[in-house]
Amino acid sequence: VIFETAGGSLSSEHSWVFMFANPTRPSGYFYNSHNKNRSTWRCYTIPCSASSRVSPNYPKEMAHEYGEGSNVYRIRVQGEFPLSDDNSVISLGMVEPSIGREVSTSGVAEVWGLDVARFGDDESIVAPRRGYATAPLVVAPPGDGTQTAIAALRVARRLRRRGERPRVKVDSNGVGAAVFDALRLVVLVDPETGEEYRPSEEVEAIGINSAESSDSPEEYCNLRAQLHFGCRDWLKAGGTLPGDDRLQAELVAPVYSLDARNRLKVESKDDLRKRLKRSPDRDDALQLAVYEPVPAPRFERPRIVGRKPDPIFG
Repeated sequence: VIFETAGGSLSSEHSWVFMFANPTRPSGYFYNSHNKNRSTWRCYTIPCSASSRVSPNYPKEMAHEYGEGSNVYRIRVQGEFPLSDDNSVISLGMVEPSIGREVSTSGVAEVWGLDVARFGDDESIVAPRRGYATAPLVVAPPGDGTQTAIAALRVARRLRRRGERPRVKVDSNGVGAAVFDALRLVVLVDPETGEEYRPSEEVEAIGINSAESSDSPEEYCNLRAQLHFGCRDWLKAGGTLPGDDRLQAELVAPVYSLDARNRLKVESKDDLRKRLKRSPDRDDALQLAVYEPVPAPRFERPRIVGRKPDPIFG
C-alpha cells in the first residue's frame, strides 16, 4: 500500500527510488522487484562477506546452526531470498519482527511451558509467557523429576506477581511424568537443602502429551502438529520473542506435510533432532506456553426417576 501511494510522486523522469531490505519473504513488492519486475529495477545482492564488519566466522556459525541449504543461511549469509517452495511451519520473516516487540502485560496471567530433558545433552526449559509477551527462557539444571520440579518452583517464586499462581503446562510424556506428578504434591522437600515447597499451592500443573490426538482431529494429525501451528498463529497475532538465537533456529527448522487424510503433519522429532544436531527443547517449551488446552467435557451421573437412591452410589 505504501509503494502504491508513493507511486504518484514518480511521474518525473528524474525520479529515483532506492530500496534496501533483508530478503526475508518470497513475496511482496520488494521480492517482485528482484523477480518478475526485475527489468524495471537495477538489482544488487550483497552477501555478508562483502562487509568488513562481519566476522569471518559468522558464515561458519550460520552453516553449523542452520545448515548451508537452509533459508536462514540463504538470507543472512548469501543475501538471497528464501526458496519459494519452503514448507517451514514458521518462516524467518515471521520470527525476526517479533524479537523485542513491545506489548502490554497489564492484568495478564502468567503461564509457562516446561519441556523436560530426555537425554544427556538435552535441556529442561522453562518458557514464561504473559499474553503476547515471552520472558527470557530459563534453563533448569539437570536432575531427576523432583529436582526439575523444584527448579521450576524457584523460577515461579522469582517471576510471579503477588498472590499469583502460575499455570505450568508440562510435557508429561515419558520422563516429564515424574515432574508433573511432583508439581501436584501438597508438600515437596528439597533433598539437598531441606527447603520445603508446596507445589499445589504455588503453581497449577497441567500435563500435556503431544503424542495424543489434536483438539481439531480433522485439521491436525496429532497434538504435536497443532502445537507447532498454534505457535505460528500466536506469532502472527503479535507474539514477542526474547533475543535467543537457539530458540529462533528451532522455531524456523520444523517442516510440515499433509497426511493421507489431508491433515497437517509436522516432521518427527527424531528427524528434526538429526537436522539440528540437538533436541528442539526451547521451541517445545514455547509451544507448551502458548497452547491453551481445551477443557475436557464434564459428565454427570444420570438421575433415575422413581428409584430409591443407593446408599453408596446414590
